[in-house]
Amino acid sequence: RRNCGVAGIVPCPGRVVWGAVYRLTVEDIARLDRSEGHIPGRDPAANAYNKRDIAVLRDGARDDIIRAFTYIAVTMPGRHIPSAEYRGIMLRGARENGLPSDYLAALEAMEII
Repeated sequence: RRNCGVAGIVPCPGRVVWGAVYRLTVEDIARLDRSEGHIPGRDPAANAYNKRDIAVLRDGARDDIIRAFTYIAVTMPGRHIPSAEYRGIMLRGARENGLPSDYLAALEAMEII
Protein backbone atom coordinates (compact mmCIF):
# COMPACT_ATOMS: atom_id res chain seq x y z
CA ARG A 1 0.00 0.00 0.00
CA ARG A 2 2.91 2.36 0.55
CA ASN A 3 4.45 1.76 -2.88
CA CYS A 4 7.90 1.46 -1.33
CA GLY A 5 10.03 -0.92 0.68
CA VAL A 6 9.27 -1.24 4.38
CA ALA A 7 11.29 -2.10 7.47
CA GLY A 8 11.86 -5.70 8.39
CA ILE A 9 14.05 -7.91 10.50
CA VAL A 10 16.52 -10.24 8.82
CA PRO A 11 19.46 -12.13 10.32
CA CYS A 12 22.68 -10.16 9.97
CA PRO A 13 25.62 -11.20 12.18
CA GLY A 14 27.00 -8.34 14.24
CA ARG A 15 23.96 -6.09 13.70
CA VAL A 16 21.10 -5.24 16.05
CA VAL A 17 17.56 -3.99 15.63
CA TRP A 18 16.33 -1.39 18.10
CA GLY A 19 12.69 -0.61 18.75
CA ALA A 20 9.97 -0.14 21.33
CA VAL A 21 7.93 -2.76 23.17
CA TYR A 22 4.25 -2.20 23.85
CA ARG A 23 1.76 -3.94 26.14
CA LEU A 24 -1.24 -4.88 23.96
CA THR A 25 -4.75 -6.14 24.56
CA VAL A 26 -6.24 -9.06 22.65
CA GLU A 27 -8.26 -6.50 20.67
CA ASP A 28 -5.10 -4.50 19.86
CA ILE A 29 -3.41 -7.65 18.54
CA ALA A 30 -6.43 -8.53 16.38
CA ARG A 31 -6.38 -5.01 14.87
CA LEU A 32 -2.63 -5.25 14.26
CA ASP A 33 -3.04 -8.66 12.62
CA ARG A 34 -5.57 -7.17 10.18
CA SER A 35 -3.43 -4.08 9.56
CA GLU A 36 -0.31 -6.18 8.89
CA GLY A 37 -2.06 -8.68 6.61
CA HIS A 38 -1.65 -11.56 9.05
CA ILE A 39 -4.43 -14.12 9.31
CA PRO A 40 -3.65 -16.64 12.07
CA GLY A 41 -3.94 -20.25 10.86
CA ARG A 42 -3.59 -19.34 7.18
CA ASP A 43 -0.72 -20.68 5.08
CA PRO A 44 2.15 -18.37 6.12
CA ALA A 45 3.08 -17.78 2.45
CA ALA A 46 -0.37 -16.23 1.92
CA ASN A 47 0.15 -13.62 4.65
CA ALA A 48 1.93 -10.32 4.09
CA TYR A 49 3.55 -10.64 7.53
CA ASN A 50 3.80 -13.49 10.01
CA LYS A 51 4.21 -13.32 13.77
CA ARG A 52 7.39 -14.55 15.39
CA ASP A 53 8.10 -14.81 19.10
CA ILE A 54 11.30 -12.99 20.00
CA ALA A 55 13.50 -12.26 22.98
CA VAL A 56 14.05 -8.53 23.47
CA LEU A 57 17.07 -7.34 25.41
CA ARG A 58 15.86 -4.35 27.42
CA ASP A 59 18.23 -1.48 26.56
CA GLY A 60 20.55 -4.08 25.02
CA ALA A 61 21.23 -5.79 28.38
CA ARG A 62 21.65 -9.55 27.93
CA ASP A 63 20.44 -10.21 31.49
CA ASP A 64 17.15 -8.27 31.14
CA ILE A 65 15.04 -10.18 28.60
CA ILE A 66 11.43 -9.50 27.64
CA ARG A 67 9.38 -12.07 25.71
CA ALA A 68 7.50 -10.39 22.85
CA PHE A 69 6.36 -10.94 19.28
CA THR A 70 7.02 -9.10 16.06
CA TYR A 71 5.78 -9.30 12.51
CA ILE A 72 8.21 -10.62 9.90
CA ALA A 73 7.53 -9.74 6.27
CA VAL A 74 7.06 -12.58 3.82
CA THR A 75 10.06 -12.43 1.48
CA MET A 76 9.27 -10.92 -1.89
CA PRO A 77 11.56 -11.03 -4.92
CA GLY A 78 13.40 -7.89 -5.96
CA ARG A 79 14.96 -4.95 -4.18
CA HIS A 80 12.67 -2.85 -2.00
CA ILE A 81 13.76 0.65 -1.00
CA PRO A 82 11.84 2.84 1.47
CA SER A 83 10.46 6.24 0.54
CA ALA A 84 11.61 9.45 2.24
CA GLU A 85 8.21 9.59 3.98
CA TYR A 86 8.54 6.05 5.36
CA ARG A 87 12.11 6.67 6.55
CA GLY A 88 10.82 9.84 8.23
CA ILE A 89 8.20 7.81 10.11
CA MET A 90 10.91 5.40 11.31
CA LEU A 91 13.16 8.27 12.38
CA ARG A 92 10.37 10.05 14.25
CA GLY A 93 9.53 6.83 16.14
CA ALA A 94 13.19 6.17 16.91
CA ARG A 95 13.65 9.69 18.29
CA GLU A 96 10.40 9.61 20.30
CA ASN A 97 11.51 6.32 21.90
CA GLY A 98 15.05 7.50 22.69
CA LEU A 99 16.85 4.94 20.53
CA PRO A 100 20.67 5.16 20.33
CA SER A 101 22.25 7.87 18.19
CA ASP A 102 24.23 5.35 16.10
CA TYR A 103 20.97 3.58 15.21
CA LEU A 104 19.41 6.94 14.26
CA ALA A 105 22.46 7.64 12.09
CA ALA A 106 22.03 4.29 10.33
CA LEU A 107 18.39 5.10 9.61
CA GLU A 108 19.34 8.56 8.33
CA ALA A 109 21.95 7.00 6.01
CA MET A 110 19.44 4.54 4.56
CA GLU A 111 18.96 4.70 0.80
CA ILE A 112 15.53 6.07 -0.17
CA ILE A 113 13.52 6.44 -3.34
